[in-house]
Amino acid sequence: MLHIHTNTVDYRLKRIGQITGHNATEGMGLWYLRSALNARGFR
Repeated sequence: MLHIHTNTVDYRLKRIGQITGHNATEGMGLWYLRSALNARGFR
């Protein structure tokens, strides 16, 4: 559906973890990242 390779998705998730310090593949890390996106949307 995204028309990108699965390795690209894995790389991007790892990169997000490196930059933010939150692992997007774990429940709590995903919660923090989603909360940040929601908060940004309210600006």
